[in-house]
Amino acid sequence: MVTFLARSLVLASAALVAPSSAQWSTGTLSQARGELVATSVGAKALFAGGAASGGVSDVVDVYDARTGTWTSATLSVARRSLAATAVGGEALFAGGYASGNFAQSRVDVFDAATGTWSWSTLSPGRQQLAAASAAGVALFAGGLTTTNGHVVSDRVNLYDSSTRSWTAAALSLRRRKLAATGVADLVLFAGGYYTATYESARVDLYDTTSGTWSTASLSTPRVELAATSVGGRALFAGGRQGDAHAEACVDIYDTATGAWSVAFLSQARWNLAAASVGPFALFAGGETAASVSNVVDIYDSRTQTWTEATLSEARSLLVATSVANTTLFGGGRDASAFSDVVDLFHPPIGGSDLSCLPVTNSTGSRARIEIRGNAFAGQPLSATCAFGPPGEFGFFLSGPNPGVYAVPPMSTGVLCIAAPQYRYNLGPPLRQLFAFDAAGNSQAIAGGGSCELRTGGPWPPAVAVGESRAFQAWYRDGPGFVSGFSDSRIVAFD
Repeated sequence: MVTFLARSLVLASAALVAPSSAQWSTGTLSQARGELVATSVGAKALFAGGAASGGVSDVVDVYDARTGTWTSATLSVARRSLAATAVGGEALFAGGYASGNFAQSRVDVFDAATGTWSWSTLSPGRQQLAAASAAGVALFAGGLTTTNGHVVSDRVNLYDSSTRSWTAAALSLRRRKLAATGVADLVLFAGGYYTATYESARVDLYDTTSGTWSTASLSTPRVELAATSVGGRALFAGGRQGDAHAEACVDIYDTATGAWSVAFLSQARWNLAAASVGPFALFAGGETAASVSNVVDIYDSRTQTWTEATLSEARSLLVATSVANTTLFGGGRDASAFSDVVDLFHPPIGGSDLSCLPVTNSTGSRARIEIRGNAFAGQPLSATCAFGPPGEFGFFLSGPNPGVYAVPPMSTGVLCIAAPQYRYNLGPPLRQLFAFDAAGNSQAIAGGGSCELRTGGPWPPAVAVGESRAFQAWYRDGPGFVSGFSDSRIVAFD
């Protein structure tokens, strides 16, 4: 058993820095651009094409969630205003516009298993189309076939990933600049222009199980909206009517009840980006008649409540995708130039161990931890603890055997990890020891912010693929050798 009557610890005399936001980090695309697309397949997020300062782009930036590194590839044809989705281990990048009067018909296909590229074709070629997938089928719908005359299309190209074959169908109303998302066995296409300048409220729903179509309506007609799905619900947010009337409404379709409801963004805007991760749907950036936005509206599907955050840089025409436990918002355009910024959102991971609950500490609160990162074996995680006694120190524990184990002597809490137990209790520069600030939030003694939890060895022993580990915080709680424990989180590793 681990002995928790800890040795005294002398803290550095320098004041601890203010807490950083463990939920967000930033990265960089290899090329600044807008009107690009993004999708994820396997452990990779891909950002492709777009409009750049030097013209239309063929660049594909690839983020590997297993390693946290970026590489690049190229599309077979440079283009912007294309559409992307992933299905059956493949990422597909379809249509778009390069130059001249006609839209592109090319579909670039990335195979995640082999890391190879191939290509196919749409019929007809289109730009400003929308794409989404469900139940092994990818659909590419609507769009603009020519730039001269604004010929709007109702065509839907369906790709069956099991047979790698294409079929065709039609929307109930032709339109461009629509939004799409897949949820359960449905793919939904909403809004868009049905002529050169008239907005539509139409929603086309395709049932991949029966192969049938039905229709519904948004609460308001609009274009340049964003869509994503979470918790069995499809959400269509923002958009605009006319040249500059921004919309704040969010139309929500619940697959469990078949009912529609309406919520509202904190800021009306169009050309925003949307993606979902865990129980959260995020709607970021965009523009209004007056400016570009840095607002992120976050919908929690468990409570059906909304919170807000901010991007590191205000911009519109950005894109979003989620991979592993991270949502990435990439590219776009600020008030004057294209952007290469990528904002990464990292929500907490791990389920609560409900068999082992925290006990009230000397502050009258129950300490709670959050684990963040992508749960890939060997990749480090970050951890924070809240509601602790200000000024006291602590460290994190892990082990493969969760459950109520013991109430150690002189403890105000319960140890929730049976033997073997591994301590993350090494000091600078490894960012493992922490102290609670005046608000009761843990700060790594080496530089503040979150603590690092290594999973690749040599200590604690490396996590194996398929293994689960429980994590918990131990901390000093008051004078003498009294100690406390947080709640416990269980993380399953891939």
